[in-house]
Amino acid sequence: FNLSQCQMLVLDEADRLFEMGFTMQIRDIMRTVPESCQKALFSATMPKQLVEFASVLSDPVVVRMENEVTLSDELRVSFFH
Repeated sequence: FNLSQCQMLVLDEADRLFEMGFTMQIRDIMRTVPESCQKALFSATMPKQLVEFASVLSDPVVVRMENEVTLSDELRVSFFH
């Protein structure tokens, strides 16, 4: 498996990946992708282990949502069966 051409790496549920013991594998992947590869980690929580890991990334940006999020009245939910 070759990640030398990877332009973007997205890890969703990053907190769960660390909790499940994938720290070494994530570090290996991060070392394998090119420096120019954009890396994004998404998590509902920010456990200490994830904060420490993110701190070694180059220019990390943390985006937090407020606890009180209101949904637009324009939002429509549909189910297809």
